[in-house]
Amino acid sequence: HEIPDTGDIPLIADISSCFLSEPIDVTKFAMLYGGAQKNVAPAGLTICIIREDMLGNARDITPTMLNYKIHADANSLYNTPPCYTIYICKLVLEWIEKLGGLEKMKERNDKKAKLLYDFLDNSKMFRGTVVPEDRSLMNVPFVTDSDELNAKIY
Repeated sequence: HEIPDTGDIPLIADISSCFLSEPIDVTKFAMLYGGAQKNVAPAGLTICIIREDMLGNARDITPTMLNYKIHADANSLYNTPPCYTIYICKLVLEWIEKLGGLEKMKERNDKKAKLLYDFLDNSKMFRGTVVPEDRSLMNVPFVTDSDELNAKIY
């Protein structure tokens, strides 16, 4: 997928679905954030990667918990950290590193997605809803070929 060139406009992305599934050039973003519950750890942890020049620009109405300068100044310990979730995150990071890093994770995810999309593309009962060039490795929407059954399910 393409990362848009936004010029001087800061690019911010929610990468909850694809976090740690493949390499990402973080230098192209002002901020990346994602909930850990999809790929990294149990619910309760949000990971933020923020360019330093983005810190300290929060509006007065910004809730304290969303003012990342406060978190940065407190070394990410402004509130009580979710210790168990952070521990599981550490184990997942070590596992990914042991497998060979994010390049290997992408290879694994490409293979899994290919199996799933090949099945959907050749199924007599199910079909994908996204054109091949826009398909995700992580989120695979599909429906049945029966409008009647789809109406019951959805």
